[in-house]
Amino acid sequence: MAEKAEISITFVSNIERGLKYPKAQVLGQIAIGLTVKVWELFKSDSAPEESRDWVNRLTSYMKTQVIQAMDEVIVQYRGASGF
Repeated sequence: MAEKAEISITFVSNIERGLKYPKAQVLGQIAIGLTVKVWELFKSDSAPEESRDWVNRLTSYMKTQVIQAMDEVIVQYRGASGF
């Protein structure tokens, strides 16, 4: 997948382990490497059988990142507004 996506195996490993967060362009490259559409990265049941495990891990990681980002925004908002 990394070769097809034209990204390093190390970077893919870092994404899988939650050490790196892929930018939009990289998500596009990953989708190409997995032969799925970008939105399918967030819907694991539509991925090809051979890609599902990787897509499931990425989806789980992305959900965690979104929740953490939302938490940070709430904390910043509360701090700025005096809550």
